[in-house]
Amino acid sequence: MHSSNWFENGLILAILRNSDAPSYYENILQKGNIRQIENSKEIFSVLRGDDRYYDLKIFDVLAEICLLQWANANGYTNIKKLTINKDNKFNSVKTPDFEMQIDRKI
Repeated sequence: MHSSNWFENGLILAILRNSDAPSYYENILQKGNIRQIENSKEIFSVLRGDDRYYDLKIFDVLAEICLLQWANANGYTNIKKLTINKDNKFNSVKTPDFEMQIDRKI
């Protein structure tokens, strides 16, 4: 959505339609154990308030946090957010977002 109307923002709509949304997202953040993830600040580095696709990117960030919650619940360890080479303007190759270990397999 590319409107200046705050009520058309996807995240705001989700919160307004579901009064449990703030506690739901707080729970996900808590169970994701973000502080224990190497390079965890990179998860949020894509968010800029002046980005016209901000509402879409925030859902991507929340999806990554949901993945962390799932990984922690399913026994994955040594979870690391992979960093992107920001100097490479031609980085069109899809790469994994995270590296994690389970049963000695990465």
